[in-house]
Amino acid sequence: MNMLRPSAFRGARNPPRRLPTLLLGVAAGGLGALIHDAAAAAVPAIASPAADTAAGWIKSADNPVLGGSLGTCFDVSVMREGDRHRMWFSWRPRKSVALVESRDGVHWSEPRIVLGPRPESGWEDDINRPVVIKRHDGYHAWYTGQARDQSWIGYATSPDGVTWTRASRQPVLSPEQPWEKEAVMCPHVIWDEAEGLYRMWYSGGEQYEPDAIGYAVSPDGVNWAKHAGNPVFRSDSRFAWESHKVTGCQVVRQGDWHVMFYIGFQDRDHAQIGIARSRDGITGWERHPANPIIRPTADGWDHDACYKPFALLDDGTWRLWYNGRHGSAEQIGQALHEGEDLGFEAARTDALEFSRAEPGFVSLFDGKTLEGWTIRCLPKDRVLAARAWTVDQGTILADTMGHTGHFYIMLVSRKEYGDFVLRLRLQVERGITGNSGIQIRSRYDPETGWMEGPQIDINPPGPELTGKLWNEGPGPHRWLSNETIEGQKFHYADEGDGWNDLEITANGMRIRSVLNGVTVVDYDGSGVLDDEPHRKLNVGTRGRIGLQIHSYQELKLRFKDVRIREASP
Repeated sequence: MNMLRPSAFRGARNPPRRLPTLLLGVAAGGLGALIHDAAAAAVPAIASPAADTAAGWIKSADNPVLGGSLGTCFDVSVMREGDRHRMWFSWRPRKSVALVESRDGVHWSEPRIVLGPRPESGWEDDINRPVVIKRHDGYHAWYTGQARDQSWIGYATSPDGVTWTRASRQPVLSPEQPWEKEAVMCPHVIWDEAEGLYRMWYSGGEQYEPDAIGYAVSPDGVNWAKHAGNPVFRSDSRFAWESHKVTGCQVVRQGDWHVMFYIGFQDRDHAQIGIARSRDGITGWERHPANPIIRPTADGWDHDACYKPFALLDDGTWRLWYNGRHGSAEQIGQALHEGEDLGFEAARTDALEFSRAEPGFVSLFDGKTLEGWTIRCLPKDRVLAARAWTVDQGTILADTMGHTGHFYIMLVSRKEYGDFVLRLRLQVERGITGNSGIQIRSRYDPETGWMEGPQIDINPPGPELTGKLWNEGPGPHRWLSNETIEGQKFHYADEGDGWNDLEITANGMRIRSVLNGVTVVDYDGSGVLDDEPHRKLNVGTRGRIGLQIHSYQELKLRFKDVRIREASP
């Protein structure tokens, strides 16, 4: 059986790190014996961690694993049976659901159409977006049928996963509620043995991409009762990467939790993958602190969007298949996560502990979200900005590696401050050439893209400038205090614990910075920070805090333990 790989994406790679070998052996039956090549049967190579993943996820170096000459392949459902994986995928050129098999999750058999269109039904001109589960009575599939710019959900059963019989000539789920608009699609179903119910999470809304996620239950897979509180999962405007809409989910049980893998849309054409969890799978959804976990790779096969995740826990390793798009080409790739723990707890920073240990200090970063902060940039940079400021492994990550065409991209506090002590830790890798800084008592100007006010510099290529005081305006942009300081210390990520402690004090007209225990700036801004131009813009004496990504530069920088103590009124 010929194993398919998109040849256009093959090329020489550095020797990759590999997981322990899994899934050796030869599958029998089904579509036939799989390839016997031991090299092909090895677990897929994993690339190094990068800005395009978070929370321990790493994209396979073998990506993409399905697509190429097959045309658009998208929205999959995967099952492990013995020593093989079976993948039912949406095959757009054939308007059908097809089945492929693999021993390693990378090299797949020739596709076989198992569920094709049925135009005479009036709602199945195109068939796609399946979910397949297996019970004692065989295989069960729910799928999306599309016609006349609308979508419905159908149901079919099979003894072997290959030959399917539709359970009804009519859809089992139709768009009926206002939020569902013209489409219900992307079903994900689990069988709840204790309740004796099928439980479905589905997407509803616009036809091009649905808007939110609903929930329904059924005793027989045909007759469904929609939840009265639908939709149960909506986009969250606090997070730019998913602020447009959320859709295309998979829900798995993990201990006492229901874990949802889902797509978040920044806008119509740009998507990333996140995780959330809920005790009952309906209410109280808690998003992962490091979301989004799978992000587009600049100039890669998934450059524009990462869609529809489907994850399996395989012998202690999570395997997540998803479809990525670059231009009009949409293919299937894989990401992996070693260990069952998805890191909801580990990603939390100890910032709250710092706050409790330091009387009067309040945390400005909860280790999970960017709540309390707003990303500010020019309109042309909004798509990049959603990827540039994220939460990763319990830290605030600023990352524009691979991008130099942007203007300033700022993470700005929603609250204003006058007199205060700000403490934080920052980390940067050796070799980073971009510049950053911390604006204090400043304001963002959406017309110019500048953040006017004083700034404490962070300068990875020139570490001796870190902690120095710069005036970002109004008036001439210039150093206010950049004297050489004896004993000044700066650590790169490969030195010590890799973190730098920075304290900034603003008290009246006096600005003071201490870097790793050494006072770098002690500046009296009288007559400068309170002059007429500063007073006119209401900066220099009061304003917002802003973490900076400098214009036209590649930067990768982490912040954590961000906390502040305001002066008493």
